Amino acid sequence: MGPSGSGKSTLLNLIGTLDIPTRGKIIIDGIDVTKLSESEKDRLRNRKIGFIFQFFNLINELTVLENVMLPRLILGESQAAARREALEMLKAVGLADKAHYLAARLSGGEMQRVSIARALINRPALVLADEPTGNLDSRNAAEIIRLMKELNRKNRQTFILVTHDPTVAKAATKIVRLLDGKIIGVEERGG
Repeated sequence: MGPSGSGKSTLLNLIGTLDIPTRGKIIIDGIDVTKLSESEKDRLRNRKIGFIFQFFNLINELTVLENVMLPRLILGESQAAARREALEMLKAVGLADKAHYLAARLSGGEMQRVSIARALINRPALVLADEPTGNLDSRNAAEIIRLMKELNRKNRQTFILVTHDPTVAKAATKIVRLLDGKIIGVEERGG
């Protein structure tokens, strides 16, 4: 948490290997990711990191189902298996009925939930989420937070969320506060 410009999104991009730090190390699963080649970073992101972007990054020309299937197909999974997994994820975020819609036809909140399903489909150990509930109504936001907490508990997935929403922050087990690119406080919570 922190005000606009405090470095929250930059921190997510550094952890997710999308940006390169000017100094220091970033260790994920015992690996200094700053030393990886671009293709090694691509593999790491596809296998171990899920991204929920603030602006969705969906492919508008693809259907909702195809957008969610994409990470599984990149892993080399069969179309049929990827389709099954994607439909399960869409069901988990309440969008199974929109599977065959083009992404461009969705509302902002629906696009956000598709982005969440796509981020979770490979069961990444680490999920980086930039305002994951920012475009959702309170009911859907609560459902997404419930899903994340369940996946954290059941699959031991780690979620790092950037949020301005105090309701979302209440669900966290730890709040890291940023200001001007620096950590100014860490609050441990029960979550």
